[in-house]
Amino acid sequence: MKRHFKILLISCFLPVLLLAREEATVIGTISDKESGSPLIAVNIYLKDTVIGTMTNDEGCFIITDIPPGNYELIASMIGYEKIVRILRLSPGERLQLDILMKQTVLDYGKNVMVTASRTQKYIEEIPGSVDLISQEVLLNRNPQDLGEALRDIKGVMIKSYGGLGSSQMISLRGSSSEQVLVLIDGQRVNNAQNGYVDLSNIPSNEIEKIEVVKGANSALYGSDAVGGVINIITKKAGEKDMLGITFKGMLGSFHSRALESSLRYGVKGVSLRAAYKFLNSLGDFPYTDNYGSPQVRINSDIRSHSISGRLGYVFSNSDMKPGIDLKYTHFRSEKGAPGTIEPYYYEARMWDRNSNLSLNINSKVFDQFNDIRFSASYQTTYNRYLNNEMLVPTDNSFATRSLNSEIQGHSVLNSYLMLTYGIGEHTSRMDNFQQDTSYRRLTYYAFILNESDIRFDGRYLRSLIISPSIRYDSHSDFNNVFSPKIGFVLNIGDAWKTGIKSNFGLSYRAPTFNDLYWPEDAYTVGNPDLKPESGMDFDIGARLQYPVLDGLYFESVFFHNYMTNLIIWESSGEKWKPDNVDVARIYGLENGLKLDIINGYLSTDINYTYLRAINLSQNVTEYGKQLVYRPRHSINASLTGSYKIFTCQYSLNITGKRYTDRSNVELNALPAYAVSDLSFSIRPRIRSTELNVNLQIKNLFNADYRVMKNLPMPGREFRMSLEVQLNQKTNKRRVS
Repeated sequence: MKRHFKILLISCFLPVLLLAREEATVIGTISDKESGSPLIAVNIYLKDTVIGTMTNDEGCFIITDIPPGNYELIASMIGYEKIVRILRLSPGERLQLDILMKQTVLDYGKNVMVTASRTQKYIEEIPGSVDLISQEVLLNRNPQDLGEALRDIKGVMIKSYGGLGSSQMISLRGSSSEQVLVLIDGQRVNNAQNGYVDLSNIPSNEIEKIEVVKGANSALYGSDAVGGVINIITKKAGEKDMLGITFKGMLGSFHSRALESSLRYGVKGVSLRAAYKFLNSLGDFPYTDNYGSPQVRINSDIRSHSISGRLGYVFSNSDMKPGIDLKYTHFRSEKGAPGTIEPYYYEARMWDRNSNLSLNINSKVFDQFNDIRFSASYQTTYNRYLNNEMLVPTDNSFATRSLNSEIQGHSVLNSYLMLTYGIGEHTSRMDNFQQDTSYRRLTYYAFILNESDIRFDGRYLRSLIISPSIRYDSHSDFNNVFSPKIGFVLNIGDAWKTGIKSNFGLSYRAPTFNDLYWPEDAYTVGNPDLKPESGMDFDIGARLQYPVLDGLYFESVFFHNYMTNLIIWESSGEKWKPDNVDVARIYGLENGLKLDIINGYLSTDINYTYLRAINLSQNVTEYGKQLVYRPRHSINASLTGSYKIFTCQYSLNITGKRYTDRSNVELNALPAYAVSDLSFSIRPRIRSTELNVNLQIKNLFNADYRVMKNLPMPGREFRMSLEVQLNQKTNKRRVS
């Protein structure tokens, strides 16, 4: 009897128990707020859970098996404002959500970055100091190479050796050019032979945007990321169901001309892009020599060609959204090498060739909270320098080859455990054709980063983000290195946003092949016993984003870097030889202000950098002196006005005095200079054709100045360019 009673009792209450445990479902669509078109691959998830999904090709999504309760649903996508919805789900509920997302344009706090944490993050979530050069900025500046594009960033010093096509090196926060890591789409391009990147060898036509991350980043990127990281994001392949053709021509002073063209096409899951650029300039600008006599720069010509091709494929039928991206680039140039004006070389020449083949495979694993990426690249560089005017004629040829492969994962377990981790291998080889010698370096590495996002329910306190990371590098030709780092971000306020951020980390730079193995001759010899340069980096700053006028963004950062084992080439007896002899303390203050005076019509961008780079080496004559070519003060300012299809921009660069010798002799110092540029753009649209007419006046007031000693810079320079862009949809549907 009792048994039958239990069965009857369970039978009566079983439907109630099942209903109480029934889970909820959320379905919906996500579209662009302006155009109404569906948005593909938007991330939708419930905060502090691993429940979520992505929109499909029609912008639809469905999340099933959600336990009843209260949730915070978040929808996020690159280039769009984050959407947050509060959900209260009842047992068995089927909730319909239709979401409209708005594109981010001038919201400086929401520009998406990738290099700072190896994943896509908003600026306000990144502990480091980050500057972004967007496509709009590049259109206004119309640079011909990477060096011209980077000039106005705070904390950046471009060491230019002359006019268009001349070598250009970069310094970040007082670092040497070898201490700045340059990436193209996440792949390192620093030359293992000399350690640096000549910015003039990276054309600007295929650059979509540039990310500048300052401060130590060896914990994520290994060697060379002492002063910071420059990541160049190139233009993607063609859009779906779109055929695009672009032609661009430029004419300028000193017999300069350039021609660019590109083709892009997309259909279903396949996307293609191909581009070409030709640049030619005689560089025959007038200048005043050291004795006040007018001269004309000769043997300063440049002739270069660059081609690139890109193929992308996305398996759109798979929920894991796997994708393949294959890219090839090739650059070659021949240029004159006049050197300094004392002595002057009238026939010396340089040849450069760079090729890069890269492959990226991305996919979700298990669900949208676990990503995996495999990347590989093969890079070759060749350079030759011929000079028969020296006391000992020189004909040097070098080739370097680099092979990189890496597997990176990203897993979101909860808001306190968001892990980015990976392992990789990097192989470099240098061939010296004159000495018939070859050298090789093999590096294995592993890294891990965790991001903890602690949210607060208070009225003003929004979030605390903690980001510890560590990396281990094993090298075949010098000691292995551990590189730890930790960063913090405290965000306060809503409309009046304030962010306080800080970082502390260790960094290093590997000795180059030239440092270690320079072949012994009558004057120089390498040193195979060199140690890596080491840095201890710290910074702290504040970021303010306030609704003043139509938007104000202000950032101020104090930075400090203590460097040891700096590699310096010094005379040892009768020969020059590198050694770990220098110690330096580099510190300063970066301030940046962006203000939208009239939204969409008038804006300004101003930054100021104070830099002290002190030599602490045990040398009585050099101790406490400023490191060479590090200005204490630098200012960049721009004013941009826009009205309908017209844009006008004025920019000003002021660089303070620089010492050219380690003893800081005033007689050898280069005086401060100020250079202004002015540009006008007209961008009409005629049906599916977009035009861009750009007129530039560089060095508007014809300033006579030197960036490097005995290397003259061009005076006033005019450039005019015309770009024609044709876009045509390929999936026209008949309307019945």
